[in-house]
Amino acid sequence: SQVVISNVGSDWISNSNTVYSGKFTIENNAGNIAFCAADSKNFYFWQFRSDKNTLKKHTSIDGKVSNFNTIQLSNLKPAGQQNTFQIAIVDGKILTYLNGVLVDITPINNNLPTGGGFGVRNGQSESFYLDEISVGKDFALSIDRTITVGESAVVDSDKTILNKVITYAEEQKASEEFNNVIADVQES
Repeated sequence: SQVVISNVGSDWISNSNTVYSGKFTIENNAGNIAFCAADSKNFYFWQFRSDKNTLKKHTSIDGKVSNFNTIQLSNLKPAGQQNTFQIAIVDGKILTYLNGVLVDITPINNNLPTGGGFGVRNGQSESFYLDEISVGKDFALSIDRTITVGESAVVDSDKTILNKVITYAEEQKASEEFNNVIADVQES
């Protein structure tokens, strides 16, 4: 495997609100994005696998690589198609967005920095292309709308239809006909 890290400055190592973003296209099997890199032996890397539709989360501590969690992805595009990503370190958490959707929240590992360099790590069967890479601190995440790091968003929605369905279900439950329904249906 090969590791390539771009150092963004030593003052970024201790920054607690760093955002890494860009686009990637997987050519073969996976794209591996390294971030919060203190050096070529200490960093996180997220392995987006198009062959398995997963995100394998790794740490490299003193050069020892460990896969600590794997999650299934429903929105990873197949090999040959471009994906967008944003990885934000916010308040002790790593927020991972893929194609505009928050797909994972991971607590930081206290053995690694919360900011630092960006790079790639690939094995022999993996290849991908990167485009429009940005590394910044305390800037806005661009998803479907702009969200400032640390801001919480409340979405108000029309619940008219939902309230009608709930009212109807309560009326049906209170009716005499409900007593003739199969027990499994009554419990649900």
